[in-house]
Amino acid sequence: MNGQEVIGPDVHHYQAAVGGSVQIEPIGVYVQWVGLGERGLSAGLSLLW
Repeated sequence: MNGQEVIGPDVHHYQAAVGGSVQIEPIGVYVQWVGLGERGLSAGLSLLW
């Protein structure tokens, strides 16, 4: 960045994720877990009308 070396925990920026979703009208739910590489957890809820 602007000629400076940037150092962080993830040198290669990769992910291995597992997730799933369910739609039971009118509600949808999803969850994704990233356990390798850039770790994280995401979840969401949707509503149809």
